[in-house]
Amino acid sequence: MPDPHPNEPPPDGETEVARLIGRLARGPVGAAALPPPLVRATRWLALVAALAVLLAFFADLDAMAGRLTGQPEAAIGLAASVLTMILAALAAFEIALPDRSPLWALLPLPSAALWVAAGIAGYARVVMDETAYDPTLEEVRNCLLIILALALPLCALLVAMLRRAFPLWPRLAAATAGLAAAAAGLSLFTLFHPWDAAAVDLAINLLALALVIGASLWFGSPALTNRLSGKMRRRM
Repeated sequence: MPDPHPNEPPPDGETEVARLIGRLARGPVGAAALPPPLVRATRWLALVAALAVLLAFFADLDAMAGRLTGQPEAAIGLAASVLTMILAALAAFEIALPDRSPLWALLPLPSAALWVAAGIAGYARVVMDETAYDPTLEEVRNCLLIILALALPLCALLVAMLRRAFPLWPRLAAATAGLAAAAAGLSLFTLFHPWDAAAVDLAINLLALALVIGASLWFGSPALTNRLSGKMRRRM
């Protein structure tokens, strides 16, 4: 049946719906222009590696090598923390894309579990050693501040890079970014590790991990959520 009013414009509501459908059909704004997650993760990891090289000029590398050689669990813990950093960074960039599964957040968990297990093994060793160094509260505080000073800027940078995508899981992306940054900060801190006190090490590592992930959720999640909301508003 022909339209009885062929020259009348469609109602405003129908026009907006048609415009919205057309915009949605073109895909997420800017998503197609983003490099693959592996490339973007590599860029962030390259900055961490450059920072490690810079800090190595001020570190006692012989002392660090001696600690890692004499403490197998410390070497395993360092390897696990570096692997956690790499996998968590990749997972964060994957989760930030709208067509990726949130199950990417599981990728760094096995290496993170190995990292914690190595810390527990170191704690068990030091408990049996009566000559182990007992750090002061001020030394513990200073170490924690150094770790946070390394991890938090890296976390902020990672969240800023994630904002270029279209995260449908902003809290999960922020938490995974926090894990990557915490692992980076703790790995870098190995260059300046001042003592063999694995009980304190384990507590500092867990506290730093909780603080960095918490900060990423507190500040990073709203930033990623606002990014998502802004894009949705522009589409409408």
